[in-house]
Amino acid sequence: MTDLKFAVRQLLTHPGFTAVAVLTLALGIGANTAIFSVVYAVLLRPLPYPEPGQLVQFRAGWSGKPSTAIGSAAFVEVKAQSQSLARVAAYAGGDMTLTGIGSAEPIVAGAVTADFFPLLGVQPALGRNFTREEDTPGGPKVVILGHGLWQSRLGATRTCWAERSR
Repeated sequence: MTDLKFAVRQLLTHPGFTAVAVLTLALGIGANTAIFSVVYAVLLRPLPYPEPGQLVQFRAGWSGKPSTAIGSAAFVEVKAQSQSLARVAAYAGGDMTLTGIGSAEPIVAGAVTADFFPLLGVQPALGRNFTREEDTPGGPKVVILGHGLWQSRLGATRTCWAERSR
C-alpha cells in the first residue's frame, strides 16, 4: 500500500511525466483494440453460413504454377466419387457486361451449379432456386438476380425478364 501512495505522490508532483505516461497507455490500448478488431473481423469471426467450419474449397495445383480452380470435368468426377461430402457445388465468375435492357452496364456475375445456394444456406428473397433440369448441359438458361440489379435494371417489378422484353 505504501508503494501505491508513493507512486500517486510522484505522479502528482510531476504532471508532465504523468501526461506522457497516460497518453502512451491510451495510444497503446487504442492501437491494440483497433488491431484486434481488424484481426477478428478478417480472420477469427466465423463465416455467416450454417456450419462454416465444414465448407471446403477445392483448387488444383501443378508443380511450379499457382493453384487454379478445378475444371468442369474434375468437378463432375469429385461430385460423382464423393461419399463424405454432403453437397458439392461449383462457381465461376467475374466481370461481365449486361446488355438487352437499356444501356450496357458492367456487372460482377457468376455461373453456379444448382447446389450452390443450398450449400451456403441461402434462399432467394423472391422466386426460386435453380432446378436439376437447369443444371444439366443444354438445359434452360435461368438467372438469379441480386437485389441491387433487380431494382436498378428491372424497376423492382416481379415480372420476369423474358416477359418484359417481349
